Amino acid sequence: MTYSRRNIAAEQQEASLKAKQLITLCEQLHITLDPIDWQEYGMRAPIKVNGIEISDLTDLGQRDSDYILRRIQLKLFERVALSSIKAKPGQSASMWSPVDVQQPQAFLSLWVITLDTGERIPVIESLKNGQRVYEPYQHQGNKQEDLAKLFGPSAKVNIK
Repeated sequence: MTYSRRNIAAEQQEASLKAKQLITLCEQLHITLDPIDWQEYGMRAPIKVNGIEISDLTDLGQRDSDYILRRIQLKLFERVALSSIKAKPGQSASMWSPVDVQQPQAFLSLWVITLDTGERIPVIESLKNGQRVYEPYQHQGNKQEDLAKLFGPSAKVNIK
């Protein structure tokens, strides 16, 4: 819906409702949103997590939980990957690849983020204190043992 000065009250009402719905949905997904300033920006209010802009209320307010989760994940995976290499301004991710690992693991998911430079950064998503957390994946000691834990015994190969 397009809003004009005459129906700004309708936009404010819709923005308030969509913001509340989005906050509730994200809480169920174990994600805490930054405060949404729908009073100032209406449906164009930016949606942020830990200061990272994900989208706006117009976009996310119309989507299902799978879309919202994936949108947040991609932005946060990218931020972790870029910050882990001290990226230059303007660098970005060009590909996000989920990695199928043997379960159970100490994390929810493992992704390889490919930057526009071609560099690949493994990033994990885990739950800590009831919240989703995104951080670089760190090998735990012996690489062969680490691979076996992630991919099963057949993953034991010669690694140099």
